Amino acid sequence: TPHSSPQFSHDSEYELFAQLIRPRMHTEEYHQLETDMQDAGLDPGAKWPKGMLEWAWSHARDGKHKEIRGLGRACIKDWGMYAFSDLGL
Repeated sequence: TPHSSPQFSHDSEYELFAQLIRPRMHTEEYHQLETDMQDAGLDPGAKWPKGMLEWAWSHARDGKHKEIRGLGRACIKDWGMYAFSDLGL
């Protein structure tokens, strides 16, 4: 379902995520995400913002990075279709 495994398939989704995350780059959650990626041997800046968004989404099962995942969810182009269908529109 789109709620459990959304598809980030449009460049505009990553561009929007980059705009939304920039004001939060000094938060504890952002720094924790960078640290988690580095601990896994990844460079958070190498494929920014795409790699960061995909990492936050794929590692969300442990309850981490909720705010960053929320920003990502807001960027998914197809998400609106599901939101409207939930409202019966």
